Amino acid sequence: MAREAEFAEFAANFADRLVRFAALLTARHADPTGEDVDAARALTTRALLAVRRRWREVTTGTPPETLAAAAVARYAARQRTPLAAPIAAPDNPETPDEDLDQQLRAALHAAWVRLPPRVRLAILAGFADLLFPWLIGTDVTAFAPRRGANSADVGLRVLTEAIEPIARRHDIPSSGLLDRFLPAVLQERAAWPPNPVGIVDDVIGRFRRQRRLGGIVTAGCLAGLLAVAAVVSRLPAGERQARPSPSPTPRPVASAGAVVNWPLRGNAASDLDVVVQLRQTFREDHPQAYGPVQVLLLSDVASIRLAFVVAHSPEGVVNAWYYGPIGSRELVEGYSSYGTPLPARSNPPAFAALVADPNGRAVLVALVAPGHLVAELEDATGESGVRFTVPDGALAVDVTSMYSSQGVVRLLAPGPVWEGVPFTVQLTARPVASVLARFPGGQGAEMIPVQRGHADAGELFRALAVLDAWRRTGELGSPAAPVVLWGGDDGFGTQLLVLRAKTLHRPDLLVVAWGRGPEDAGEYLLAPDIPDYPMAFSYPGSGTSRIGILVPVGVARVGLYVRGAVRMTAEVGATGFASLPAEVSPTTLADGYATLLLYDRQGREVGRTAVPPPV
Repeated sequence: MAREAEFAEFAANFADRLVRFAALLTARHADPTGEDVDAARALTTRALLAVRRRWREVTTGTPPETLAAAAVARYAARQRTPLAAPIAAPDNPETPDEDLDQQLRAALHAAWVRLPPRVRLAILAGFADLLFPWLIGTDVTAFAPRRGANSADVGLRVLTEAIEPIARRHDIPSSGLLDRFLPAVLQERAAWPPNPVGIVDDVIGRFRRQRRLGGIVTAGCLAGLLAVAAVVSRLPAGERQARPSPSPTPRPVASAGAVVNWPLRGNAASDLDVVVQLRQTFREDHPQAYGPVQVLLLSDVASIRLAFVVAHSPEGVVNAWYYGPIGSRELVEGYSSYGTPLPARSNPPAFAALVADPNGRAVLVALVAPGHLVAELEDATGESGVRFTVPDGALAVDVTSMYSSQGVVRLLAPGPVWEGVPFTVQLTARPVASVLARFPGGQGAEMIPVQRGHADAGELFRALAVLDAWRRTGELGSPAAPVVLWGGDDGFGTQLLVLRAKTLHRPDLLVVAWGRGPEDAGEYLLAPDIPDYPMAFSYPGSGTSRIGILVPVGVARVGLYVRGAVRMTAEVGATGFASLPAEVSPTTLADGYATLLLYDRQGREVGRTAVPPPV
């Protein structure tokens, strides 16, 4: 039983990687399907069963990973698959340049599945450091039978021939295209198969049955076989159910195809190097994602380069937003969500999102199927409408000076397809790790998102120290993930940092740090469902107590309403922060008669929030 427990632990940790290796060798469809998952799972089960039979060799020094990879390669190479002929590119001279990336990837996917497994194995040997680090230093081609072609050059020539017609049609050189796109295509295919749930029980169950059957055959006694069958049939139901049984083959939780059948668009869509880098970065940020990684938008707008990337995952569709300076080739993830894809919010698919960067800029993004799109932006009263028109169905425009926090977007393509308040995406920035290197409690490697402004090292250190003290009390839930909502100068000589520790179904902690002293910090407990914006807090400013307020995008001014009158107002800064004095004569703010009012750029009230108690 000790060997079985050791094997079960190995198989549970290694099965997922082995399935992905098997899928690259056995897939038969350019757009992976459930049939490909079943084939990869069956091959992995067979390979792990072979490892279980030879488990004694593991104790003599043979790594189980090597045994498993050898079995997968050996079994896959025995499959008979014809060598791919050159794949003709579709004769469509009207195809726009922005579809070049999609065409090249589709051609490589189609060519890959027509290569014999032996040739695929030879190609994969050169990508071990990228796809399967556990194979580094192992000659996987030695595992395959020496029958037929087993050369990477053969396969690379076929893959090159598959993309050459596309390069000629777009009048670009084909040299270098394979080096740029093949790694991304292989990463995409290796990331697709869902986790092989139940595969360990399946392997162990088969091994036990084979071992029992082998003992019976060796005995050569039919009467003994009948006696065993009779004994088993008389076992109590509970004992019969306790015996391991093979788990059913799981089907993919979602299609392996595209999330939405849209091409890449945006005024920077022709920068293929950025697109390739985006896909690789997305794979690193979301290793659980599978299927095609679709870059739906790449555009330079306002002061940023913005990208929208989607893919399937076991948790639902990953919706990821990347950004950087205009023209940047290395974008970072600023926001991601899981679940229903944003393009599925209407029928036909269409969506609108308001993307806010850490500097307070607001970008309206609207996407529909390729074609004519009119987007109307209006405030909550239906007045002051602004209309944008784009010919390709993709809109990315700076609306910082015209958006109200209650603004309504209407999409027409050409008839009405969607209307409502757009989904708000707050992009986050990240400080360098060295800022946190001296933080106590082992948090030095923790990267704290900064949603707006910037994080001063001293204030961030003090805020994290307060959070660490609260964590040790047990009052916060786990993990109490910290996020800097805002950092910067309040405009009156005080440097601030506002940090929120987000929990699950437990109170959140809001920490406000100011000044330079070790005690210059205050905290509030928040309900976990309170949004980040608007968020108000008190702090001792320069010479007087003040109220700080972080507002949603589209709010231009805040006012302090006390006993039936607006006593004072303040402009909202570029990063969405405003500050007001906390002293109003002759009344006090603690008597329940004070409220903070939010105004848009036209001076209309668009929201209210309570005045916070003193820290």
